[in-house]
Amino acid sequence: MDKISVTIATGASLSGASIALPEGLSLVGFETDAEWDANAVSFQGLSTDGSTWKNIYTKDALGGEYLTGSVAASTYTPIDPAVFYGKKSFKFRSGTSATPVNQSGATTINLVFASL
Repeated sequence: MDKISVTIATGASLSGASIALPEGLSLVGFETDAEWDANAVSFQGLSTDGSTWKNIYTKDALGGEYLTGSVAASTYTPIDPAVFYGKKSFKFRSGTSATPVNQSGATTINLVFASL
């Protein structure tokens, strides 16, 4: 498994972009650090043409934004890699696109990737 770190700045809810991924890797989970303020997590992925960031939604009948439950500090959270397959770069959000939650301090998240 490979890890790429992203940071959410103090007072922000959205991380900077991850680096572009090598072909064949998919996001399978993430690790929060001790500074993480517990919240649900949502994601953005780079559009296929590389020009814009798009919120990531599920393919299920609900069709809502892809979310985790509330995530605590210093934990690993597995996620469904099928939702992220084919995306090359990600942003990580504290909260949802409709209700982002700013972090009280800078926090680093390790995005975990694996070949499927």
